[in-house]
Amino acid sequence: MIALVVTGALLFSGCASSPIEGLSSSDVPSFLNLRAASPRSLVDVAILGIPPLSPIPVGGNTWCKVAYGTVFVPPGETGEPLWGVGEPVTYAEVVSLAWQCGSESIAQMAFRLESRMGQKLDGIGDQAVLFAFEDTQDYPSTRFFAVSWRRGGVVGAVELAGPDTDNNISSHVIEQLAQSAIAKL
Repeated sequence: MIALVVTGALLFSGCASSPIEGLSSSDVPSFLNLRAASPRSLVDVAILGIPPLSPIPVGGNTWCKVAYGTVFVPPGETGEPLWGVGEPVTYAEVVSLAWQCGSESIAQMAFRLESRMGQKLDGIGDQAVLFAFEDTQDYPSTRFFAVSWRRGGVVGAVELAGPDTDNNISSHVIEQLAQSAIAKL
């Protein structure tokens, strides 16, 4: 997924009739020292390592549409790929994405399709799962946490990655970020 997750698993897209606000720099804990760096072009998308966000079919002619995508990186950095490319992540990075579906039942279907392998989390949105990877073949010397979530007709994901020596990269922090993203709906 870009837990979604980072492997591209949770790429259900979302666009809304009324705009959905995503995370802002003030939602990201200051101890991570990150700033928003939203991709503005396909070049930015490639540099930041975010798979292109586009509508994805949920079934038949049913689609969810992209609502937002934001990347937070340290000042002066452009972003590193967070989708399991076999390279370590060398600094903290947050990715926040959401998609709006035509109805809650469509969002439930999209979430179910994309969250099978995560660990169920209670108390985050209507549904949520946690994905955690540390120092694996896809993420060497890296801590990676993602929460994929659903609230009503919106599905989303927040990812947090960084070097395996950074104790700020934790499931506790990613769960707080997911709560902040959902609170903006």
